[in-house]
Amino acid sequence: RSRAATSFARVARWRIGLVCGLFLILVGANLGIYDREQILQDGRRVVLELAPVDPRSLIQGDYMRLRFAVADDVLQQGQSAQDSEGDANTHPKSGYLLLRPDEAGVHRLVSIESASALNNHDPGTSRKDDVLLRYRLRNGQVRVVTDAWFFPEGRADHFAKARYGEFRVDDDGAGLLTDLLDADLRSLSAH
Repeated sequence: RSRAATSFARVARWRIGLVCGLFLILVGANLGIYDREQILQDGRRVVLELAPVDPRSLIQGDYMRLRFAVADDVLQQGQSAQDSEGDANTHPKSGYLLLRPDEAGVHRLVSIESASALNNHDPGTSRKDDVLLRYRLRNGQVRVVTDAWFFPEGRADHFAKARYGEFRVDDDGAGLLTDLLDADLRSLSAH
C-alpha cells in the first residue's frame, strides 16, 4: 500500500468514528428527552411544600434555590432514629419517599423506603393515591428531583410567593418539577 492510501484509510476511520460517536450522543440525548416527556405526559401530580428559599443568584441570574419540607422531615426522622438507635447511617444514600396527599392535596412523608421498595412495594399496605418519589442523600442534604427553579429576569418578587412545588412522578419514582404554586395552590408560571 502507498502512504497516501494508508493516510486516507486513517482519515476515513477517524471520520466514521466521529460520525458514530455523534450519532450515539444524539440517540442518548433524545432518549433522555423522550423519558422526560413521558413523565410530563403520564406522571402523577405531586405537590410538596417548600421550605425557606433564596430567590436570587448574581452569577446565574434570576432563580430560586429550593428546599422542600419533606427533605427536612427525612433528616428529622434520620436524627430521631440515630438518637434512639445510635446508628449514624440510618438512611441509605438513595431510596424512595412514600408520599400521601393530605386533605388539601399536599403530599406528606409517610415513610422512607429502600431502593428495593419499587420492586417489593406491597400494594395491600398502601393507598391508591400513595406515590414513591426517589431521593438522594448528598453531603447531609436530601435532594428531591432538583434544588433550583429559573424564572425570567425581574420576576423575583412574583416567584417569592411560592409555597409549593408541583411535580410529575412516573411509576419508577422519577420526578420532574413542573411549576411553583402559591399558598392557594395556584400556578405562578401561568400568571
